[in-house]
Amino acid sequence: MEAKEIHISQGQNLSHIMPDGIPSNTILNKTICGIGATTLEILSQRHSIIVEPNVPVIKGKEKKHSTILGVYEGIKKNRIIDYVNNCKGFCKIMTTPESFYRVKRALYETRLILRRDFFILFDECEKIVQDVDYRSRISLPMKDFFLAKNKAMVSATPLVPSDPRFEEQNFTIIKVIPDFDYK
Repeated sequence: MEAKEIHISQGQNLSHIMPDGIPSNTILNKTICGIGATTLEILSQRHSIIVEPNVPVIKGKEKKHSTILGVYEGIKKNRIIDYVNNCKGFCKIMTTPESFYRVKRALYETRLILRRDFFILFDECEKIVQDVDYRSRISLPMKDFFLAKNKAMVSATPLVPSDPRFEEQNFTIIKVIPDFDYK
């Protein structure tokens, strides 16, 4: 896999160094937490499905960004359909991996197509490997991820993937290099 480096200075976030958003077919190694990878996608000019491994992160982003729909246990299909059909501008859906199927099923009843119209971002992508032993459904979105036209993964601690589909789809690893002491 091709690897690239981009530098970030103290006080900057990813929107400063990636003004066009996270490129498709990328594994973004952001190196440090809190530099705005999720926020960059929330503010991007495209429909997005952001897969987050933990519900508290989703709820926190919902409070901060009123245009997001969080999908996790208890959120029904009709709520997703209503959100997409009434979405002004770009739809931003944050879901747990286990609830991704609900989003997928709901989109069949809307004007938007999952694999064509949405950018799929897996946040904290290392969790897919780390948590699969006790969260058997955490990897279920991977088939749709690789079939999607536009997708990326992000983590401060990514694991080098062994799945051949990363190579087949010409994924690039972008490593963010801080120009300051961040430890």
